[in-house]
Parts: sequence; C-alpha cells; structure tokens
Amino acid sequence: MNIVFRPESLFLFPTLFSSLTHHQPPKCLSSVAPKTPHLEPPLNPLPPTFFSPGKNQKKSRNAKPDYELPIISVLRDCSSNFLIPRGRQIHGLVIKLGLDSNIFVQNSLISFYSQCELIYSAKKIFDDFGKLDAVSCNIMIAGYVKSGYLNDTRELFDKMPGRNCVTFTTMIMGLANNGFWSEAIEVFGDMRFSGGVSE
Repeated sequence: MNIVFRPESLFLFPTLFSSLTHHQPPKCLSSVAPKTPHLEPPLNPLPPTFFSPGKNQKKSRNAKPDYELPIISVLRDCSSNFLIPRGRQIHGLVIKLGLDSNIFVQNSLISFYSQCELIYSAKKIFDDFGKLDAVSCNIMIAGYVKSGYLNDTRELFDKMPGRNCVTFTTMIMGLANNGFWSEAIEVFGDMRFSGGVSE
C-alpha cells in the first residue's frame, strides 16, 4: 500500500506527528452536559412482558389480566432488598390497576412498608381495611414491633380477633426484646390458656 501526500498536506504532517509523539489524548468538545451522580440508582421501567399472561392463562378479549401474583412477588423482593422507590412505584401501579382493594395485595403492601420501617404508610393502608383480618393484623403487629411502637402493638393485639401462635410469638418477642419481661410472661400465660402452645 502506497501513501501519497499532496503538497499542501506536507505542511500539516509535522503538526500531526508532534501531537502523536507527545502522547496527549485528543481534546474533544461536546455539547452534552456532564452527568451528575445520583444518590439512588435510577429506576428502570418494568419490562412490558413482566405483567403479561403466563403460558397456562388463556388470552381472551374480555378477560382481565391477573397481576396479583407478579405484584406480590415484586413487593416481596422490594421489602427484602429495601428498595423503597421501586416499592412505591409498584404501589402507584396497584392504585392505577384498581388492585388496592385486593386483600393479598394490601397485605403485601403493609408488609413492604412495615419491613422498610415506613410504619405510617403501612398503618394508612391497614386503617383503610373494612374489617380486621388475622393475617393483616399479624403483619401490622410485626411492623409495630420492628419499629418499636409497643403501645400500638399492644392496642392492636388486645382488639385483634382470632389471635394465633404467630400473633402471640410476635408479641412475646417484641416485649422481651424491649425489656418488658413480666408483660412477656403474662402474654405467654395467655397463649397457653388459649391453647396456642402444647404442653
């Protein structure tokens, strides 16, 4: 391969050669502003196929897609990994889809906010229930205990219908971990009297 220089390009060659020998990176101008660092990673939109019907679900024009299981799964992941912005995004999607009256989705939202120690958000969803549900009460009691709201825990425990072994155990652990030993023993006695523990 032969390289031929035209006469006018010979004047540029020394300049080009000297810039290559100094090993300086070329300077480029850009009209794009430099990115500022984010405090939190940006939220990626959920993939469009995430909430699409599964293989075993029939696709029909009149059938509404079932989003319950994917939403519960994502909320569980958000609570275990402390992904508060993503969980709030899913909460907004729940409201948009009209699933905020679904008891399983509501319990998942309460669990998400409780495990992330956003107890006021959890209490707001819990208070919107029409009636007290044993599972919802257990989730809320666990959230109160984790956040250290023992008075609220005891108040809900006393008025909760259908207390079970999970309820008693959560209450006893909350009292014992905060130094209320006599109250914990009293609740344990109530649990034995109610048949919550075997002899």
